[in-house]
Amino acid sequence: MFILLKLILSVYVGWTSIETNKISLVIVLFILLYLIVIFTKEIVIRHGFLFKILSLVEAIIVIVFATNYINLSVLMLSILLVEFFQKEIKNIYLGIVLANIPLIFLLNDKNFKNVVIILIIMLIFILIYEIQENKIKKMNEVEENYRKTIYNLQKKIADERDIEEQILRTARLEERNNISSRLHDKIGHTISGTLLQLEAIKFIIDKDKEKGFSMLDSCTNNLRKGMDEIRMTLRNIKPSEEELGINRIKKILDEKIKGTKIKGKVKYIGNLDKITASLWITFMHIITELTTNSIKYSNGDLIEIKIEILNKFIKLEVKDNGFGCEKIKKGIGLRNIEESVSNLNGKIIINNEDGFEVIILIPY
Repeated sequence: MFILLKLILSVYVGWTSIETNKISLVIVLFILLYLIVIFTKEIVIRHGFLFKILSLVEAIIVIVFATNYINLSVLMLSILLVEFFQKEIKNIYLGIVLANIPLIFLLNDKNFKNVVIILIIMLIFILIYEIQENKIKKMNEVEENYRKTIYNLQKKIADERDIEEQILRTARLEERNNISSRLHDKIGHTISGTLLQLEAIKFIIDKDKEKGFSMLDSCTNNLRKGMDEIRMTLRNIKPSEEELGINRIKKILDEKIKGTKIKGKVKYIGNLDKITASLWITFMHIITELTTNSIKYSNGDLIEIKIEILNKFIKLEVKDNGFGCEKIKKGIGLRNIEESVSNLNGKIIINNEDGFEVIILIPY
């Protein structure tokens, strides 16, 4: 903006000099030096100590030139003051006020009013340009903050997924340990006792076949019992798919509310076999997002999760007993939930009157 105004004034000086036949080597040198200084300031050195030196050089050139074109020199000095205060002092409004000081040299000049009008117009243009620049800067700052928010949310989602994976790994390890200990405690003694009986039969059967066959029958019965115990143990240890899903959700909620005053409840009604593995994963992500929001914003002390199998729908309900909110602001997390539900041809209902409640209906 400043260089444009200075170029206009320089062109005007050259054009006026030609029109009035006042063109001379001095004017040509002035215009060349002036252009070199302003372009160096704009392109090469835009701030700092050298910028101040060049601004001083520019002021000296303009003052020397004032002997020929006092009116234009006053305008050039005014623009220089505004530019200096905007770039170095970071206060363009003070620069605009001080830009009127050079007008003192024109108090008795016949063109005083015209110069004042031109200066006011130029200052208005500068002010409008500065206001637009500030708006652009604020928009850029908002955009940068938006990028940071997205990055933090993505990092948060990744961290939550890591927690979920860690919970699953822990559950698998606990399951293996349970299988190992129960097999050892229940089956180990049966098998070891049977092996001892079989070793004894090798010595007895030739001498007393009846007793030997009786012991073989006992070993067979023991092994049958052992197999039954193995089946029973595996049946008791290995939960069904729906129990695994519910357990994951319980662990996610427990992990979220750990260290807070909030209590959590998980309920389900109906045959959870209707819920596929992919839908469990979707529910886990939805519950993670909603419980995180409840913990952060609700100021409540209870989070309830309910899964219900209806005739044609699977219903997921997540509710807290907090303050709720007057107006629902859909952030990235809530929009992602809506997108996930929409991809499954489902419906989402949000109730914010009594706490905050989200009801999701997925057809099956």
